[in-house]
Amino acid sequence: MIRVIDIETTGIDPAADAIIEIASVDMVRGGGITNPMDTLVRPGKPVPPGASAIHHCASAPVIDPFTRRSALAHTAIPSCPVCD
Repeated sequence: MIRVIDIETTGIDPAADAIIEIASVDMVRGGGITNPMDTLVRPGKPVPPGASAIHHCASAPVIDPFTRRSALAHTAIPSCPVCD
């Protein structure tokens, strides 16, 4: 099994931008996909129109979702050095 993780952000600068969505799936032998998970993450800043045009995540749906730490736990990602 391989876990594939996708992260959407407010931009491409890790020092200034924030995660807004975390998703993952497990790929199993034979090409199957299981255990899909995704969650929105409160970015603490508005989602710029340019970023929203790429991933189609707007500021409104991410106003009251998980914090980064709880989102990582929700998507079963065991640890991350940038959780706080």
